[in-house]
Amino acid sequence: MSLHWSMSRPDTGARAAGARAEAKAASVGDQIRVMQGNIDRLSLLCQAMWELVSEKTDLTGQEIEEKVMEIDLRDGTLDGKMGRSQRQCPQCNRHLHRRHEKCLYCGHEVGREHAFDVK
Repeated sequence: MSLHWSMSRPDTGARAAGARAEAKAASVGDQIRVMQGNIDRLSLLCQAMWELVSEKTDLTGQEIEEKVMEIDLRDGTLDGKMGRSQRQCPQCNRHLHRRHEKCLYCGHEVGREHAFDVK
């Protein structure tokens, strides 16, 4: 192989790296769309719940904020996040990832724990 041939040949390694980067960017874009969908769903649920609660009770915004803080502290950290508890499959008792609605081990459909679970 001559030096001239190898220098004029397109760099296939760079092209492959570019293709991998494009695929990763597309994957990240898909993940962002899923996360935005989760945020939109949770926002809608929260708004509906707040409107129902405020129409039917004497609860105030301050009481809601206090409850938010109480829930936030359940995992021992005031960080603006709800701690995740470990779930178990009711059929085989193996641990489940919170995002799975079906047991990876026995196939049992476990569904969501509550309306605010997101995938």
